[in-house]
Amino acid sequence: KVEDDNGSELTALVHNGAPEQLSGHPSGVCRRCRGPSGDADEGPSALSGVVNLTNTCLGAGLLATPYALAQLGLLLGIALLILFGVLAALGLHLLSWCALAVDDDPGGKKCDSSYYTVSNRVWHYGSYFVDAAVALLCFGAMISYLIIVSDLLADLGRSVWGDCPQFFKDYRFWQAVVTVVVILPLCCVKKLDTMRFASLLAMVSVGYIVVLVVYFYFFGELSYEPEPIKLATFAPEAFAALPVFVFAFTCHVNLFPIYREMAHARFRRTQVVVIISLIICASIYIVVASFGYATAGPAVDSNIINNCAPATVGVARLSTSFLVTFSYPILLHPARCSLDTVVCRLKGDSWYPRVRFYTETLLLVGVTFFIAFFMRDLDFVRTCNAGHAPQRTQVLGVVGATSGSMISYVIPGWFYWVLWPAPHLHPRRLLAAALAFFGILLCVVCVTCLVLEEFF
Repeated sequence: KVEDDNGSELTALVHNGAPEQLSGHPSGVCRRCRGPSGDADEGPSALSGVVNLTNTCLGAGLLATPYALAQLGLLLGIALLILFGVLAALGLHLLSWCALAVDDDPGGKKCDSSYYTVSNRVWHYGSYFVDAAVALLCFGAMISYLIIVSDLLADLGRSVWGDCPQFFKDYRFWQAVVTVVVILPLCCVKKLDTMRFASLLAMVSVGYIVVLVVYFYFFGELSYEPEPIKLATFAPEAFAALPVFVFAFTCHVNLFPIYREMAHARFRRTQVVVIISLIICASIYIVVASFGYATAGPAVDSNIINNCAPATVGVARLSTSFLVTFSYPILLHPARCSLDTVVCRLKGDSWYPRVRFYTETLLLVGVTFFIAFFMRDLDFVRTCNAGHAPQRTQVLGVVGATSGSMISYVIPGWFYWVLWPAPHLHPRRLLAAALAFFGILLCVVCVTCLVLEEFF
């Protein structure tokens, strides 16, 4: 046993049948207090982690939260939104403990906590399952983001520049321009911390959307008389809106990169980052969902911007385009890490790291670009991952509901249960088991409701 920063005892980690101390590094500094390269004063600040983790949560799904609230009722929807925020915080907290278990291995090497190293510690074949879930979740969302941003800019071109050349109104033109000029250069950044400036611009876009929705509630006028809002709805089809809340707080894919790049006192600082990020996200979600639902009533659109005044729609579309564009590279980062682990298994990690990095980046951007480019007319491309059109069951929506539940609840609970085996009845272990069970149950319920809503 050793003592953590607060003076409480931590049980030694058991690995391969032998206890491993969580201290005793050659440098004399606990790994939680060292930077990515082993120095105590290196690494990005906690503010950078807050910005990037918040941007991971606040994607285009922000625009769908009023619709999800309309399906569940005002009070029930807000209660569930807070509940999913708390559960997401628990999952991130458990993943931080898993990162600590790997980070505190003796030897003084560079911190290598990741889904790959943690899942290999849990189960040799677990990394295949985790990599597939992470890649599927990010891949579906990235395709959706490309479709959304190109549609928004094409609509903006038609409404603002009515007499402009035809290609300015074509979504394919805007998709190619945004991908080549903005997305691809940002995706070539190696460290997630470097994305903090792009994430700040995305947060400005979020701020505008929040102000717009609140302003329209007090001063806007609808073309119809909205129906009274409901406080709670327990119809079975209401559960089909739950994936929107799941994805609203699904930022777990970037927890390990943020932990790995954090400066001194990694574990404690990561907890601060998680708490601040989720409080910001939950506050924004509650404001946008409540005011959007109260404005348009049960007939609120799956994209709240469509319910706003036409004079403000143009700027709102542009702000949403910024938000979605800068969210794409944040999601590509964990997807590239998952792909890299597969490549390293096949070729070894010494296979031209720089060439491998840029090849994987071009492959992911290229594949998502061509899928979004050529499969635009197929409705299943518009998924619940990005919160777009959640009222229709989509193939990737079902995949998203499963992978989102796995990443947010099942995997954190499962990993913690294995990595911290003693004491058996520790409250944190019981919470980990309950979270994993809840994730499996939620996955079954969401998929069942989505299928029933589509076919029955």
